[in-house]
Amino acid sequence: MRLKNRTRLKVWAVVYVIIGWTLLGLAQQILNDFFLKAVTFSGFEGYDFTTNLLTYAIIVPIAALLGGSIIVFTREQLRTLSLRWRILLEIGLFALLVFVLTIGGSVVYNSIYLQTYFLDDRVLAEVQTTIFSYGMLYNILYWTFIGGFTVLIFQVIEYYGQQKFRKTFSGKYYRPIVETRVFLFLDLKNSTRLAEQWGHQVWFDFINTFIKDIADPIVDRKGEIYQYVGDEIVISWSEADGFEDNNCVNCFFDIEKKIRSREQIYRTQFHELPEFRASIHHGEVTAGEIGLYRKDIIYTGDVLNTAKRIQGYCDVLG
Repeated sequence: MRLKNRTRLKVWAVVYVIIGWTLLGLAQQILNDFFLKAVTFSGFEGYDFTTNLLTYAIIVPIAALLGGSIIVFTREQLRTLSLRWRILLEIGLFALLVFVLTIGGSVVYNSIYLQTYFLDDRVLAEVQTTIFSYGMLYNILYWTFIGGFTVLIFQVIEYYGQQKFRKTFSGKYYRPIVETRVFLFLDLKNSTRLAEQWGHQVWFDFINTFIKDIADPIVDRKGEIYQYVGDEIVISWSEADGFEDNNCVNCFFDIEKKIRSREQIYRTQFHELPEFRASIHHGEVTAGEIGLYRKDIIYTGDVLNTAKRIQGYCDVLG
């Protein structure tokens, strides 16, 4: 069964978290080994680098899998909260996760170090000591910081958009380049009438609901949301992604299907089903970063102007 593009992106995001956290765990162990040769704190007695490294090789990937899954797969459920509360809640979950896994790591470490089974009295005694030690506090602070930093990175990626963030980070468009892209202009119909009829706040909720609903079909068709302009959404593809499986055209029909599947929700909440028109065009554009205090990646060229003019004929042609 072929994974949808958005699911594949989420899985890869978790894989990146696992790789990143595993490397940070290794760095922490090297730091511990260097530091604890000179200083000993409560909770680090009997420290053995090899045993601790083996313990981390077991615990950290599990922690990364759970932590990455919390970040990636609960974002949609947490979007009803403000950004501040989402970050605080996720960091709180990380602190709890670190506490539980540190106890688990202590059980694994001491059972290996003492060469006995998990529930041996000596292991449980060492675990009890660990709970109230500097070692526990150190692990909670270190990994909660890593978790919080990971959350912030994902928030930045969400703000920019995954593709735009990757391009900005790589410096691909630091200097302008010419490339061939596909553009789909999608515009809601009856905007003026509905805004006057409902008022701007309800109209904004309507637009926002529509944009959220069409996000999955766009991502599944490998599209990139280039701009929001009022009630208009501009979607872009590289030439390869746009023409693969006719993504740039099928995206429109997938959006139609998604909106129809949610017709009852729109009828109940707004007494209106979104109607939209679209135009599509492709060709060469100049792409590059622009701005000083607020940077963005923009595309310029006749392709966008032509696509906009084509959209204008939708009203004429019905």
